[in-house]
Amino acid sequence: MGNQIWGSTLLADEMSLDSVNKAILDLLKKLNSIANIYLSLNDVQRTGLDAGDIGLVASGSEVIKLINKTGGSSTKGTVVSIDGPGSVKKCVAGQDGAIGIIVDSGIPQGEYVKIAISGIAEVLFLNAPTAGQMARTFLTTDTPKEDGKAVAEDYSPSITGEKQFCKLGFCLETKNAPGLAHVVLKL
Repeated sequence: MGNQIWGSTLLADEMSLDSVNKAILDLLKKLNSIANIYLSLNDVQRTGLDAGDIGLVASGSEVIKLINKTGGSSTKGTVVSIDGPGSVKKCVAGQDGAIGIIVDSGIPQGEYVKIAISGIAEVLFLNAPTAGQMARTFLTTDTPKEDGKAVAEDYSPSITGEKQFCKLGFCLETKNAPGLAHVVLKL
C-alpha cells in the first residue's frame, strides 16, 4: 500500500524530495484549474478580475495580476501596495500597507505583473535574513530604508504599534547578504 499525497499514491521507496515536489506541483495545477472554473462560474465583475488574473505558481504562491506602476520595469521580490484601481506601486516606508510581492522581473511599467498574495514568495531584503526571522516593511523611523524592500528581524510575539501592521511573514532561509530570500507570506 502506498502513501497518499494529495491524491497521488507513492510507494515508500518513491518518497523522495522530487516525488513530493511533483505531487505538490500536480496539486497546484489541479487547484489552479478549480480556481479558473470557479471564477468562470461566478460574478467576476465584482472584483474586476477574470479567471486569468488569479492563479497559483510553481513556487507555491497564490498570485493576482495587477498593473505595474512601480516607476519602471518590475523587480522580482519587490514589496508592493495599492496605487489605484487595479495597480500597484512600491510600498513606501510607514505609509502603505503591503498587499503582496512581485513575482517576475522585467515587466514594463503599465503592464500586468503577477503579485504573490499568499503562500511562499521570494522577497527582496535590504539586510541579510535568517531563517525564522520576521520579514516586514520599513517603519518611518528605520534607517537605512528603501521603498519596495523588506527588512528581517527577530520575531517577538509582543509586537505592537506601527510594527504590527508591517509584518509580511517569516523567513524560510538564511542568506549571508541582502537580496532575495523565501518567505511564508502572512499579509
